[in-house]
Amino acid sequence: MSKFGPSFIAASTGQLKRLGLRGDTVAVVLTADVVGFIGADGGDQPDPICPHLRTACRNDLGGKLSRRPELRLYLQGEPQPLRLFPQRDPADVAAASRSYPQFVREVAARLASGGGFARIETGSGKVWAAISTVLVSLPAIGMVGVFASTVLLTLPHAERWIARSFTAIVAVAAIWLAAWWWREHWPRRVRRLTDLDRALPVMNEG
Repeated sequence: MSKFGPSFIAASTGQLKRLGLRGDTVAVVLTADVVGFIGADGGDQPDPICPHLRTACRNDLGGKLSRRPELRLYLQGEPQPLRLFPQRDPADVAAASRSYPQFVREVAARLASGGGFARIETGSGKVWAAISTVLVSLPAIGMVGVFASTVLLTLPHAERWIARSFTAIVAVAAIWLAAWWWREHWPRRVRRLTDLDRALPVMNEG
């Protein structure tokens, strides 16, 4: 391998174990030409980075909101993405030098330099985004109905406007939340490297 670049610690998963990586955690390192996976208790797996990543990465914003960021690397010839869950590892002696956000930025920069912006995405899966947005939208739909009922109710003038104003404000807030949720979770291609900063969690492995 070439000189090591950014790296981060990922929790071990069934996918990683099937690659022969052993241990509870896996170090994910970036060099000049490969993404390398190194098991805490043994095993390693190098994968060429450019141009052999079919899709660079998808940083899961659902993970950001739940404090569990997720990175999906789509490797050449693999039908399913390799899902990586970055985590802090206090026992890691190299923790101070590790940074998941920097790893993602560097992968994105390398693909962008080769014209690979179309391969970089942020957001969650389409199915999750659609289902979760519908659920988040239910309060908004309910509040719109409540507001409509205040319009039809026969109330004293002051009470009528208080009820309408309150339910309208809550309905608008609920609609804004649903729209924001959809925007954050629906997969979208990155057009500029700075777009990644909005998606990446504030974390350092140290």
